Amino acid sequence: MQPPFTQEYLKTILRYEPETGYFFWLVAKSRNVKVGDRAGQSQGNNYWHVMIDNVHYYSSALALFYVTGEWPERVDHADRDQSNDKYNNLRPCNRGQNRHNAKVNSNSESGAKGVRYRKDAMKWQARIQVNGRPISLGHFKTKEEAIAAYEEGARKYYGEFASTRDGVGEGAPPPPPVWIKTSLPPKKETTLEDIFGKRN
Repeated sequence: MQPPFTQEYLKTILRYEPETGYFFWLVAKSRNVKVGDRAGQSQGNNYWHVMIDNVHYYSSALALFYVTGEWPERVDHADRDQSNDKYNNLRPCNRGQNRHNAKVNSNSESGAKGVRYRKDAMKWQARIQVNGRPISLGHFKTKEEAIAAYEEGARKYYGEFASTRDGVGEGAPPPPPVWIKTSLPPKKETTLEDIFGKRN
């Protein structure tokens, strides 16, 4: 949620430490707050929140706003630790990019992103979501091979937001949505011969 206050106002009430990711109060906003206290608290979901004028804000969004003056649509934690609000761990993103860098779903049968076991094929399949549609990256004899295939695809399509075990990839642009045709046959102009036939 875009705050009603400015970056300048934020800097008059809070001090942000980019190297630790912590905010500290410059003013006593309530009876329970002392100047110099660390601002905010965890809400139980591992995210740190700071209350300003009776409204809760994510500390990560406040950090980017504090440094850049721009309020992000969403914030991605590069190391996937939502409690780590160090500036070099934060990057603005959209919903899709945030999901790309998400942790493995807790109910994943394989325990790996984009990998499942196909009983009908008796092989491990690697899949990835691109522009909202699933793309198969192949079937493999071992889970490790399928994981490697997914991570290669993630580095290619998701770039810096790829969730892999060993870093990120080149950030190649994703293929166009399925409803966009990348090439069309040359358009043939209609002639009189097409309509009336060749003259003898």
